[in-house]
Amino acid sequence: MKNLCLSIILLLSIHQLRAQNTQLCDSTFSYQLEKPKYPQNNGPVVWIDEAHNNFHTKDGRYCGFTQVLEAEGYRVKSNSKALDEANLSACDILVIANALDEETALRGWRLPNRSAFSSSEIQAVARWVSQGGSLLLIADHMPFPGCNAELAAAFGFSFTNGYSVQTTPNQPSSVFSREKNSLLPHPITADIPQVASFTGQAFRLPPGAEPLMLFGDDHLMVLTNQAGQVDPATNPSFNLKGWSQGAVMAYGQGRVAVFGEAAMFTSQSIRAGNGELFRFGLLHPTAAHNAQFLQNTLQWLSGELGWDVSRETASAICAQNFGMEEGMRSGDMQEVADFYVDDGIVTSPGGLLASGRAQLDAYWGEFAGLDWRLDVVALAPTMEILEETSAYQQLSSSFPAWEAHLPQRELGELVYQLGRSHLSYTGRGTKRLSIVDFLLIWEKQADNTFKILVDTYR
Repeated sequence: MKNLCLSIILLLSIHQLRAQNTQLCDSTFSYQLEKPKYPQNNGPVVWIDEAHNNFHTKDGRYCGFTQVLEAEGYRVKSNSKALDEANLSACDILVIANALDEETALRGWRLPNRSAFSSSEIQAVARWVSQGGSLLLIADHMPFPGCNAELAAAFGFSFTNGYSVQTTPNQPSSVFSREKNSLLPHPITADIPQVASFTGQAFRLPPGAEPLMLFGDDHLMVLTNQAGQVDPATNPSFNLKGWSQGAVMAYGQGRVAVFGEAAMFTSQSIRAGNGELFRFGLLHPTAAHNAQFLQNTLQWLSGELGWDVSRETASAICAQNFGMEEGMRSGDMQEVADFYVDDGIVTSPGGLLASGRAQLDAYWGEFAGLDWRLDVVALAPTMEILEETSAYQQLSSSFPAWEAHLPQRELGELVYQLGRSHLSYTGRGTKRLSIVDFLLIWEKQADNTFKILVDTYR
């Protein structure tokens, strides 16, 4: 298949491979906001990773990305340190864009591509996110998916180490729109009619992830041994209908956003062999809404978007979820039971499981020392608002009725949590993983802490 679309894709990828220094941050890009989200340099701390041979860095090819964030008031810093929990404690949002392993960076972008991150770094990042950190992971076309696949897999995402290529001629960018149902409903996309990307990769999602950018049947994944050598007529390929190029997910008390294309969030230029300058990214005509899309994504990662409660309340609920995880892992099941009010209830599709302090203590006493992760998927002040969230509407069935079991007393301030439980255990000699959607109703106490009034799962 030879067309203008493929020619432009080859232009970009070949110049990345053979003349990487000619693909530059576009100096003509400028971004300002009349009403930034945060006072200047007073927002959440954002680290852009530069410790892993990253093709996109804060003051390099991601200078446009940096401009958008700094205009919103984020404190954007570059990171040159190994990723461990001690270092990560100084940052709120970690951005990893197109990391490379040392060998791939030095010998050219060809197979094999090894992980850019050590196993200890991957474990540290996953643990940090589960405790409330936020990760924006971006891996473009081959070889970047190969170098980031192990980190992505720690969160359940499955990268494809190839190129996403359009089958429609004369299209320099891939457009995802609400009109085509390829830009999906989510708080991030609520005010966005379309976004554009520029080649990239595609990936599969884990349970609980919410797709934002979804390919139709007009794109192929083309596999190659060497970056830039992309020809659907000779290279192995398959149709990408239903595959994602952007998605988000709650992970423990933190959040993860994953994208399979990097240029869409910055502004770059590249000079062709004939001297013609080609601009792509935020200044491209099809990408007029990409900057707002980036702003919304960062607001979602920082907890300012998607939770219909205050940031303080969200932090308090997340801390309680983490405390329950720690109680389970340590085997202190009384600690887990104490997260419930004395007249709290637990229900299931089979009916009422526990009601009141004695039954709650007995119920949790049957568990001990298991590996447990609780995802905070959505928070809302009422059940009606929770039911309107995109995450709730993705559920295949509703939760069992609990209203008849509520204690007959005046209730305090309530917060409704949609969550997902990941419980690892050994059964019949085999390690197993149970994933269950749950609903918690938290009641605010006199000391301003929250305890569980209702716990139900489906």
